[in-house]
Amino acid sequence: MKDTWVEPESGIWVVEGRSPRIEYSQKAIEEVCNLALSGLQKLSRGGIEVGGVLYGRHEDGVVHIRTWRQIACEHSRGPAFLLSPSDTSRLEALLRESGPTLEGLRPVGWFVSHTRSEINLRDEDQAIFDRYFPEPWQVTLVLRPARHRGTDAGFFFREPDGALQTESSYKPFSVAAFARFSSRHEARPDVRPRRLPLAVKRPFPLEQSMPESAAEAPQPVPARSSSRLALLLWAILAIGLIGTGAYYFLRAGQPADLVFRAADSDGQMRLEWDHSSPWLRNADYGELEINDGGDKTTHRLTPEFLRQGNFVYVRKSDDVDSRLTVYKNGRASTSGSARFLGEPDNRTFTTEINYLRSEQKRLEAANAAETARKIAVRKKYEEERSRNRRLQQQLRILEQQVRSLRSQPGSR
Repeated sequence: MKDTWVEPESGIWVVEGRSPRIEYSQKAIEEVCNLALSGLQKLSRGGIEVGGVLYGRHEDGVVHIRTWRQIACEHSRGPAFLLSPSDTSRLEALLRESGPTLEGLRPVGWFVSHTRSEINLRDEDQAIFDRYFPEPWQVTLVLRPARHRGTDAGFFFREPDGALQTESSYKPFSVAAFARFSSRHEARPDVRPRRLPLAVKRPFPLEQSMPESAAEAPQPVPARSSSRLALLLWAILAIGLIGTGAYYFLRAGQPADLVFRAADSDGQMRLEWDHSSPWLRNADYGELEINDGGDKTTHRLTPEFLRQGNFVYVRKSDDVDSRLTVYKNGRASTSGSARFLGEPDNRTFTTEINYLRSEQKRLEAANAAETARKIAVRKKYEEERSRNRRLQQQLRILEQQVRSLRSQPGSR
């Protein structure tokens, strides 16, 4: 089935023969996908999961999604989206929130990202859905972000009889990332080599009459002087042609500049480039180099990822220098660079620190258990060794007694 669009910034999700019909703001869905992708980037393996409340309206069997608010999760039990008692309190306060930006809107559902599982409803997700979004028309949006492609997503809803399909969504879909350039950031111009037309001047005619108003009559030019003048002009022309050719030959080996920008939002860097640039149409791959306060990383980007036009990165310092180089046939065809200077966002470390602390406690407990097991094994080994020594000592005593009895006269 093909979706129909209400307007350029809105979309429709509907399953034939089932309800409800969901109309969503394209901007809101894109922002939610960026949030899920930023969570994926916060840890080197798997990232962290995020969630939030979807706000909108419910009219005539249609769920309208217009905006969202993030559910703060301290991730006290690891990177999964599992709510602690303090997280639950914040969610309840969020459901009661009101203000000018939410005027006329109400919670119509919620969303959660899965970074280590597919698009489905886990038991913990279903518990949140049933407890805080019990209306029969409210929905759940599950996101599956990926580092180098679009985000996969799917809606979940209750059937008219209250049944809920949890293993998969009826109609999964992909949300491609959009490159939105901001006018607040300066852009480097897209410099491309152009072949300039050469204006070739012909030698001045050797025989030319002066204007009639001239005071003196024209003097004849000697033949030898005119040939020297012609040779001089042709030599100048040849030097110009050689210089121009050398310039374009050397310029052709240098990559042209690519429009490249860096935007920051609460410590999340969004690196953007002109995805419609002709240099990217037939590119083999790209290399994104990021220098974050001296910590250098390199990301290899596929042609499909280059044409998406953006990359989300969680910065760790106040000085981030990035450069994107596009390669074609083993040579750099174009490049662009951007630098961000600002205050570091220490909040980006909180989640990872909590996760590392929980991992440290888990490893310490595992090490303690392993140490206790080794001590018990060693103690048992020492007990067996001591028992063997006693048995050997008793055996030697018995052997001595036997030899003593045999040595007595008349003993046979």
